[in-house]
Amino acid sequence: MNLLTPELRERLLANGRERDVDHVPVVKFFNPFGAGVWLASELDPDGDILFGLADLGYPELGSFSLEELASIRLPFGMGIERDILFQTETPVSTWAEAARRAGSIRGAGNDVDLAPGDLYWFKAAQGAIHNEAPRPGARTHALQVFVNLAEENRHDAPSAFHLAAKDIPKLPGDRATARLVLGESNGVAGAAAPDIPLTLLDIEIQAGGRFTHQGDSRHHAWILGVKGTSTVSWNESTAELTTGKAIAFAGAIDISFFSAQGAHVVLFRGPPLRQAFVQRGPFAMGNAAELDAVEADYRAGRLGSID
Repeated sequence: MNLLTPELRERLLANGRERDVDHVPVVKFFNPFGAGVWLASELDPDGDILFGLADLGYPELGSFSLEELASIRLPFGMGIERDILFQTETPVSTWAEAARRAGSIRGAGNDVDLAPGDLYWFKAAQGAIHNEAPRPGARTHALQVFVNLAEENRHDAPSAFHLAAKDIPKLPGDRATARLVLGESNGVAGAAAPDIPLTLLDIEIQAGGRFTHQGDSRHHAWILGVKGTSTVSWNESTAELTTGKAIAFAGAIDISFFSAQGAHVVLFRGPPLRQAFVQRGPFAMGNAAELDAVEADYRAGRLGSID
């Protein structure tokens, strides 16, 4: 594997010319068979000596040789790999402090602690290795929904964002409250979903309560009953929504919810893609050939590593 692309090399050299700056790591190398992770933020003019955070059992800031990394031979003819999905905005000194607290660079990596009411949006796109297991001893009660990407975005680089509950707007109703997790509703804008104008409402209705959502009639709606029984009304239609039941429809502007006993419902609304997709196991792409390609990337380790 080519450990440095020309673009990465230039970024490292540019950082190396500014020695007094706490740079963000540009590239991450790792041993796919065991211990060994390196985060490089600078490169000397000789093109060999890198500066950054190295972890061979204990994380330390210092210098290491690119040629030596490239010369390491591992089982099955493999060598040290570059994490092609690595991105960070955290300075190397902060990485070092977090890694020392955690005991390793891997332990200080991409873990996210979700609090009640938070949103975590993961865009897998061209593919990325990830682990959704909670921490040991933790309990999770959550709603997980898979959203199809448009054809032009299925080969994008993976990305993610974490939205804290405190940053989610709340829309009042009549003895009801809707959290505007994503998109727009009733003239209020929340966080924007990547690549698609998707609206997500998390609606709690008290006994005898009502909430009305106003949106774009060109957007289709999918509504899930999380708890209790509610009546959903749109245009000239109504439907009863019970726990675990979902309905979908199109062409509505106003969508109203009423519950005699109290209910919890979730609404998703967005423009229809009208594009086919093919799924095989955890992978979804536009056709079988694209699935073959992403599975080959997975087997070759090109989808990254869990750190």
